[in-house]
Amino acid sequence: MNILYVFGSFGGGGSEHHFHSLLKHRNQADWNPSLFIISNDDDYIEEFEDLNIPVYYIKKPTGKSLPGLHLLRSILYLFRIILKGKYDIVHTYFFFGHLYGTLIARILGVKTVIANREDSGFFLAKGHFKVLKQINKWVNKIIPIAYFAAQARQQLEGFDDDKYQVIHNGITLENTSVNKSKELRKELSIEEDAYIAAVVANMNYEIKGHRYLIEAAKILKDRNINLKIILVGDGALKDSLITQAKNLEVDDMLIFLGYRNDVHDILSSINMFILPSLSEGLSIAILEALRAKLPIVATNVGGNPEIITTGENGILVPSKDSTALANAIESVRNDTEFSKKISENGYKTLKDNFTLDKVTESYWNLYKKYNN
Repeated sequence: MNILYVFGSFGGGGSEHHFHSLLKHRNQADWNPSLFIISNDDDYIEEFEDLNIPVYYIKKPTGKSLPGLHLLRSILYLFRIILKGKYDIVHTYFFFGHLYGTLIARILGVKTVIANREDSGFFLAKGHFKVLKQINKWVNKIIPIAYFAAQARQQLEGFDDDKYQVIHNGITLENTSVNKSKELRKELSIEEDAYIAAVVANMNYEIKGHRYLIEAAKILKDRNINLKIILVGDGALKDSLITQAKNLEVDDMLIFLGYRNDVHDILSSINMFILPSLSEGLSIAILEALRAKLPIVATNVGGNPEIITTGENGILVPSKDSTALANAIESVRNDTEFSKKISENGYKTLKDNFTLDKVTESYWNLYKKYNN
């Protein structure tokens, strides 16, 4: 079965990482994927070389060029690829992928178009949803990654219940990471007996909620809670977050690590995972923390409640509520038995509901349904 995945954009985000894992994990011999990228923003594509699949895109010009020229060239290239490719299915991601992937596929007679929805659409404007509402008429199935995303998109795009099927994200249960607690503590000059929490999130958008975590750190410091918080990630907001930490006099509690390629090892070397986001899809970061058997404190947004039940396998708190966040962190920090309970239950949640085996099987069954 020949499937062309059309991404409107392509960077190092969670959707791209999950897509890579999905294709790498598939074991169906007839699942023949190709990838088309309308706008490739960085060199992340190099990480896909291990999949040995056809990848099509036009590099953006490094100098000045006419506005819209790169997009026009990409659209024409996509037309040629679909025309020559004899694809059974075109599967689209992100707005421009949905728009141009769907239109060109239908013009050229591809019988099945499937479209993912990675979030509630918080980055899109009203005009985008009007376009998607029309495009959806030519889409066979919409795949939200969580029920919250399905409900939000259904209201915004107006599709019927039978138009969508939720397929959650998933990860492998295999954990190849190494506990490097001693090395990490030495590298960061953290005492051997210090309790370490971490957040893993980019610092490009306020939506990741870092500033509320920094405010929570101030509350915890005033309560004399012994804690170090590692912030893994980089982005345009990093300098302002460092300034905020200094102004609140918690820069001795917080360690800004920047981008790291050993995140899994870090998760295996700490005591708690925190995710203070204002919005989430179906968080791969939370799933990876579950795999590392970490107690989790996260905000009650997006798909998080579809993974975490407070008191059972983690704690959810309201977003933008620094005090509630601090209280939850303190309760996990100070209650060893509770921490152990939610960690063990969290791993069971992952094993029962969010494995890549389940995800690949769901997608393959969907593809077969439309290719019979």
